[in-house]
Amino acid sequence: MTVDGRKCSSGHLPTVNCQLLKSKPLDMKNRLLLLCLLLTLYTSYSQDKTFIHPTTGQIFFSGSQFRTPARNLKIFPGFGLSYTKGLQPQLDWSGTINFSMADSVMKLKEGYNAKQPLIEADFTFRYRLLQPSQVFQPYVTTGLGLSAFKTYLGEYFLLGTGLQMKAFEKAGMMDKVYLVVNIQRRFRLTNTLSNHNMYTVGLAGNIGKLIKERPIPTIELNPIPVVVMDRDHDGVVDSVDACPDVAGLSAYGGCPDTDQDGVPDQLDKCPTTIGLAKYNGCPIPDSDGDGINDEDDKCPLTAGLLKYHGCPIPDSDGDGINDEEDSCVNEAGLAELHGCPPVKEEVKAAVEMAAQDILFKLGSFELLPSSYQALDEVVKILAENPDYLLDIEGHSDSIGSARINKLLSARRAATIFDYLVSKGIQADRILTIGYGSEKPIADNSTEEGRSKNRRVELKIRSRQIE
Repeated sequence: MTVDGRKCSSGHLPTVNCQLLKSKPLDMKNRLLLLCLLLTLYTSYSQDKTFIHPTTGQIFFSGSQFRTPARNLKIFPGFGLSYTKGLQPQLDWSGTINFSMADSVMKLKEGYNAKQPLIEADFTFRYRLLQPSQVFQPYVTTGLGLSAFKTYLGEYFLLGTGLQMKAFEKAGMMDKVYLVVNIQRRFRLTNTLSNHNMYTVGLAGNIGKLIKERPIPTIELNPIPVVVMDRDHDGVVDSVDACPDVAGLSAYGGCPDTDQDGVPDQLDKCPTTIGLAKYNGCPIPDSDGDGINDEDDKCPLTAGLLKYHGCPIPDSDGDGINDEEDSCVNEAGLAELHGCPPVKEEVKAAVEMAAQDILFKLGSFELLPSSYQALDEVVKILAENPDYLLDIEGHSDSIGSARINKLLSARRAATIFDYLVSKGIQADRILTIGYGSEKPIADNSTEEGRSKNRRVELKIRSRQIE
């Protein structure tokens, strides 16, 4: 027996291969019947040329799925090209070629150690279930094909289904681009190929006219010549041309629209600049010249900023210092205080007097009960003046080590801080510091002087930008 030019008896093929190849493939009679069926489809559906689908070229990625001699399914990736031409509104024919690298495409247990090129080419008919104008076009397909693997040639019959979807309009030189997904089952007609599946996904683009329309028969008459005057040769006769000496558009009564803004030149006050009809063909004005057109500008007559919708930077408290530079935007103040008001002298005096009544137990940072009345007065002043800040300075006499004195004065200042915060004063408005014995105000050599040096000073100030 001879298989693909090689004799089984001569030892060219392994015995197991010859036994498989000797099994009967599809006979010539059945192949001719399939070919006649496809030719009948072609001739029967190629008569009517009305609304033919465009000619398309496709590039795709593929996966060929074979069952190995070990009965495992294996997919071999590849790529291919396809050419499709319309026959009927819903019927096309296609020619396809696919390239991949495979190692198990026949029911032979020959066992290839390396992948070999597998080439498959087929001719198919595709019937689309919807009209060409639809975005999604499901279809079914059938046809015949040839394969080449190593030195073996194979034949197969295929059945499949797929979906074609419009992806882009006017892509480069192509009128339309489609996404095409396809699934096929390929039945072997020879023993040199196994039954297998083919999966593809790719892009197809028109390379022909979108639609071929059946010509409409015309009846030729002998018309009576009519002389039509059209001096500017714009296709609008002079009798209805509002601008008979200037070429224009029929939509504007024969007048031109130089800037193509939809306002004809005879009505356009800015004929060379694109504008709007509501402004007589001119662009939206910017009356204050701040770069924000009047339709978006809430202060169209005063130059401003985009962040304030065309208005100047606001000055909420009217103190002449705009809000972006004003540290106290809701209270009129002084420029040297960054827009904040100065602290009133009577307020300073009240806070300083209250500080004199804040007392601690000897050698401790625990407040004496008599101190709370003075502290509540400070809380009231800060609550009534939200833009005021407070500095708390703790001091001590020189008895004891400098480190302990400094720590004690800092803890006393912190005790006052904690009390004020507990009464609702924001922590970021208060600054505390302990100086220890570094800033005496009296002689530390006498008991009277040391008593004066053991103190807490409260200094109120206006909020300012550092």
